[in-house]
Amino acid sequence: MFLKKLIWTMTFVAGAAVCAPAAMADDFPTKPITWVSPWNPGGANDTLSRAIAQEAEKLLGQPIAVINRPGASGTIGSASVATANDNGYSVVLGSTPTHATAPHIYANLPYDPEKDFSAVTMVGSVPNVLVVNPKLDINSVDELIAYAKAHPGELNYYSTGPGTSQHLSAALFENLTGVKMEHVPYTGSAPAMVDLLAGRIDLAFDNMNTVIPHIEAGSLRPLGVTTPERSDALPDVPTIAEAGVDGYDASVWFGVFAAPGTAPERLDILQNAIATALQTPALAERLNTLGVRVIANTPAEFSKIQASEITRWGEVAKAAGIELR
Repeated sequence: MFLKKLIWTMTFVAGAAVCAPAAMADDFPTKPITWVSPWNPGGANDTLSRAIAQEAEKLLGQPIAVINRPGASGTIGSASVATANDNGYSVVLGSTPTHATAPHIYANLPYDPEKDFSAVTMVGSVPNVLVVNPKLDINSVDELIAYAKAHPGELNYYSTGPGTSQHLSAALFENLTGVKMEHVPYTGSAPAMVDLLAGRIDLAFDNMNTVIPHIEAGSLRPLGVTTPERSDALPDVPTIAEAGVDGYDASVWFGVFAAPGTAPERLDILQNAIATALQTPALAERLNTLGVRVIANTPAEFSKIQASEITRWGEVAKAAGIELR
């Protein structure tokens, strides 16, 4: 009886020793990952999503399928990941509009940008660029401010919707300079750009990858970038703060989020793959041409930055009188 019990005990211990590493080891991922871009194809978010996913999937050993789920300024696609409940197999490339400004814009936002996601890593920040139609005899930020003050409400600017980065970049500019301009919301950058190029819209604070081709063609005049530092993609264009608007900073950041409750070790695996991908020469060069300043931080660091951004943009939205809708 004693011998049988001893044999059973030894067998159990041996079996446990064999099973323990398998239980402790997380072979994640073992199947394809869904990467949601919550905006239309061809935009900044979509472009970044596909470029990063292409490199990250090589490191993870599993395909990453990039799916566009646009609508409601990126909140529809973001909400789909907030409720995914798949422990890291769905991620979204969030940004300032979806994960910092949204709670100040939407009264019935279907998610809490902090509680309903697991932060993976910030990808980087991208400037918006203040551009004007060359038909306007305005060649600097100072000239723009002087003209706007002399003609209050006459100048107009577009955005892709209330509370988007284009809108809040302009709202911050108005708040810090005391000028008043007319906001004209559009459903997307493409129709807005048509009107800007035609002169029906005077100026815009739009994403760098959207405006650079038109700057290079001479059909738009850049006056300043919205980040605290100049962009390598437009080294001769001053920052708006440098051009005289003290304290101006309207950086647009992008970052990867998984569903809430994703295991920390899986977040680390995703973070490491994305951070490594961002350093590959081909991707680094492409991001530089898009004006992206890479910031591959840890989940904890990203969460801290996100919290401060939610507070900061809430103050801008309140000062601009943007109402929840």
